[in-house]
Amino acid sequence: MKKIISFFTAAVLLMSAILLTGCSGDSKSTEFSRGSVDENVYTSTYANIKFTKPASWVYSTDEEISKLMNISIDMFTSDDFAKEAAKLQSITDMLATDPKTYNNISVIYENLKLSNNTDISTDEYEKKSIQMLKSQFTDDIEIDVAESTDTELGSENYRRISLTTKAYGMEMQQFMYFRKVGDYMCSITVTITDDTEISEIEAMFS
Repeated sequence: MKKIISFFTAAVLLMSAILLTGCSGDSKSTEFSRGSVDENVYTSTYANIKFTKPASWVYSTDEEISKLMNISIDMFTSDDFAKEAAKLQSITDMLATDPKTYNNISVIYENLKLSNNTDISTDEYEKKSIQMLKSQFTDDIEIDVAESTDTELGSENYRRISLTTKAYGMEMQQFMYFRKVGDYMCSITVTITDDTEISEIEAMFS
């Protein structure tokens, strides 16, 4: 069981790692602001995201996320975090996990100014993202990438990349949605380890 947990955790982190590239899209000048969690609902006014998790899922706490980002909890929860965010390469805003199946979803932003990728095209983003992801795994891990599609989450349009990963006798589905918001690239990554349909996860957005 520990090996399974480690594998799925690593997969989420690797998907986050591909945020070292950017993409083009609609832009706005609004200053970055963190989302908030109220019981089962995560809301980001900055990216116009509203996600309602199943009752059995668990949101990571600010303390847990700040450790993942390797920053202090005081900085992460500060009223001046918007200013500090401009100095960070990437920001994890939300992570929710099903403790029984390890299905999970994350919302991460990359600072496109710091990565000098504000003008990268969508095609270039997809290509570099997939190449980087595949380069992180060994030959024992098989990754199949389906054609990308345009998908609506809530009221916003995203480009979705679908992947199937096979390793250690297990198989999981991963879906990455991305959209440019101001000077940041918003990436929503979903990892599914059981027979849950992606449409069920997408329906949790409103």
